[in-house]
Amino acid sequence: MHKSSPKITFLLMTSLILLVPFTNTTHLFSNIAMAQGYNDNNNNNYYGDYDMYSKYPTKENKYECRTGPFEGFFVSSVEFCKHVKFDDKKDDVKDIKDNRTGPQGPPGQAGPQGPQGPTGPQGLTGPQGPKGPEGDTGATGATGPQGIQGERGFNGTQGPPGPSGVVNASKAYVVWEDEGDIIFRASQTSDTINLSNSTESSSGPQISSSGNNVYVVWTEDVLPGPSFSTNIFFAFSTDNGQTFSTPDNLSQNTGDSEDPQISSEGNNVYVVWIDTTDGNVDIFYTTNNQDFGLFGTPLNLSHNAGESFDPQISSSP
Repeated sequence: MHKSSPKITFLLMTSLILLVPFTNTTHLFSNIAMAQGYNDNNNNNYYGDYDMYSKYPTKENKYECRTGPFEGFFVSSVEFCKHVKFDDKKDDVKDIKDNRTGPQGPPGQAGPQGPQGPTGPQGLTGPQGPKGPEGDTGATGATGPQGIQGERGFNGTQGPPGPSGVVNASKAYVVWEDEGDIIFRASQTSDTINLSNSTESSSGPQISSSGNNVYVVWTEDVLPGPSFSTNIFFAFSTDNGQTFSTPDNLSQNTGDSEDPQISSEGNNVYVVWIDTTDGNVDIFYTTNNQDFGLFGTPLNLSHNAGESFDPQISSSP
């Protein structure tokens, strides 16, 4: 009985210690939590248990007490403390530190670049694309140097002689109407000639020349009896317009004759005009047959039921 009493006392004491956090008897152990040393020389802690409340984690005591009267001690139960488990695989538990992950180290330097690989085989040639638009025409190049003169060719055969004749560009003849009269002037003189020289009105002169001959026709008012009419008058010169013949009435009719046209070849003279003698507007014609003052009876060239206007005439030898 004597030997068992201390054992019972120890159990009771241990039970009391475990009940401290729940019976608000924390003050009973306040000096114990603040003690400077936890183990005695025989590695027994203050509470009499071997290495049961060490300040270093061991295999048996893996949990650090974060709150309560055992704050800062490692115990074998999570009954009073927050569960913080350490690595079980380390034998020397006194040198084990906190198993938290440390900060990431600086990145390592990139290694040297490897040598360039060999060039791969050339790929197949693709199909030819469509033809592009035609470009602008380039600028004209500079003129090159003149080439060497070629050899002189042979002279060609001489052509036949042309017809003989005299060209006198100084001969020119002008005729016009001036206040009811027909006025003429040649380039060889400075004087004018009044060809009609009549008391009646004259108009519409036309002129033709051949060699030294000059021929003029015009329209002139006449009063053959009680009716009024217009006739075709004619005058000529054989000395380059120095003098003219007395005017001759070519139409000589009671109708209206006007708008005369004239052509000549040498001594031959041809005249056409508009005439109403036959009761219609027709084209009349006459010629002198190489006789300057003798013209034939006028001929009605159109002679139709319609009206005819604007006659023109030309001749050749």
